[in-house]
Amino acid sequence: MSNFSVGSKKRYVDTFVDLAYLEQLRKAMDDENSPKKYSKYKAWLHYANLQRWQNQGWHYAYLNYNGKEIHCTCGLAVEANSEGDINLDFQKKWAPLNLDPVQLQTGHRNLPSLKGQTSAFLVNFNWVERGDFYTWDGICQGCGEFFTQTDFYLAEKLLNSHQLSCVR
Repeated sequence: MSNFSVGSKKRYVDTFVDLAYLEQLRKAMDDENSPKKYSKYKAWLHYANLQRWQNQGWHYAYLNYNGKEIHCTCGLAVEANSEGDINLDFQKKWAPLNLDPVQLQTGHRNLPSLKGQTSAFLVNFNWVERGDFYTWDGICQGCGEFFTQTDFYLAEKLLNSHQLSCVR
């Protein structure tokens, strides 16, 4: 587990989901025939969801440890009560996105690789039931631009262009 500091109130935790471990959890769940099956399902679901969100590139506070520390899907961990270190004008502009405290921090790692850092990433998704698809919201911490309710492929294209042009 890599666990190193990136600031006085930030650190990284290991959020890599090993496929073999996920398969092991799935087998344990499938093999269980007692009331413990549900708890094994919850363990598998936790890691399966984390892996899916990482593959989608979605950064958000997926874990909250008793209100003391929150962890992003990329492994960035901050104190739960910490204020964002993003430009206050950007934070005001992004208010309609209702971002969580970890999304307002710099230092996010690239997803799904968990290598390097990114300043442009997905922050929310919305299910469009009548169309049977998701839309995505994203931000760029470099220039402050954001987009809402964008299909995944266009969102990915927008984020990539910001990664190339908006260096923090």
